[in-house]
Amino acid sequence: MSSEGEIQLPVQGAQEPAPDVIAVTDVCKQYTLYKSPSQRLIHTFAPWKRYPVFEALKGVSLRVKRGETVGIIGPNGAGKSTLLKAIAGLVEATNGAVVFDGRDMTYAPPDEVAGRGVILFP
Repeated sequence: MSSEGEIQLPVQGAQEPAPDVIAVTDVCKQYTLYKSPSQRLIHTFAPWKRYPVFEALKGVSLRVKRGETVGIIGPNGAGKSTLLKAIAGLVEATNGAVVFDGRDMTYAPPDEVAGRGVILFP
């Protein structure tokens, strides 16, 4: 017992952090830039030929816990829509991982991602 008039509260152990519902880890998305449709065709048959690359996303990571609301802000061309499309399975990430409730959905088709409750509504 403590000194008179003092109330002691029980010490609670450290609470387990809430699990991530969505975990995006080091996601990159690159688009090859072609000057003409013929260059795209040539690249199909000669993949060793190099063309300039545009990096829409480079090493993006974020975690969303159950019950959280997250906003993604940035200037035009920053990759916000590309990130959301990668999460929703509408574009395939070049590198990285997108995980829902512990399940890797990085290369899952959009209908499978939607079946897990993640959709992109324009």
